Amino acid sequence: MGISNTVATVPGIVANVLAGEMLASYGDWRPVFGVAVGVLFGGLVAFLLLAKGHPVILPTHPAATTVAAAAEYAAKEQDHEEGEEVASQ
Repeated sequence: MGISNTVATVPGIVANVLAGEMLASYGDWRPVFGVAVGVLFGGLVAFLLLAKGHPVILPTHPAATTVAAAAEYAAKEQDHEEGEEVASQ
């Protein structure tokens, strides 16, 4: 936990220093916000290219009364559906 919190703090420190230097150098906020837009747009592109998802089918089996049993049932159903997709190809 401590390492991840430390690593997560670094961008906040660097961003403040970078924004201050850019503001002192250019005398305008536009370059600062331009960098922010670029970083956010890069995150958007990465998300759109790398993210994937699938619908979650909630189990209707009566034996799935606990969260662990529901997760196990859903995993079995997903494996079964993936097997059907492979067989149809």
